[in-house]
Amino acid sequence: MDEWMPCSKLERGKPVSRKSRRRFGRQIVGVLVLAGVVLAVGLTLRKVVRPFMFYSTESSSVHQLQRENKALQTENRRLRRQRAYLLSKEGAEVEARKLGWVLPGEHTLVLENGAAPPAPEATSKQD
Repeated sequence: MDEWMPCSKLERGKPVSRKSRRRFGRQIVGVLVLAGVVLAVGLTLRKVVRPFMFYSTESSSVHQLQRENKALQTENRRLRRQRAYLLSKEGAEVEARKLGWVLPGEHTLVLENGAAPPAPEATSKQD
């Protein structure tokens, strides 16, 4: 009887034994089964892990929105206080003066180049 060699060591044209063919067939089936198992496990893990990933993403989005909401509430409170101040007599007067308005009977003094106002002159009465 001829001595059988593994498929990789065979020369072209020599016969291959049934045992080698069966072994090769079993190896192919084993690889396919293993690939199927890996695919099934991967798909199962994907279905199990996806909700946790979704929760993590949504949780960070919720935290970001909560921070934005808190900042907007703070800004809203500040604007309400500013509005109340501007509606008061004192606040309206301060803002009007910033815009250059004066009350009746007042005079506006405009200084050029930041110069100090002139000192009032002393008037002396001579009889």
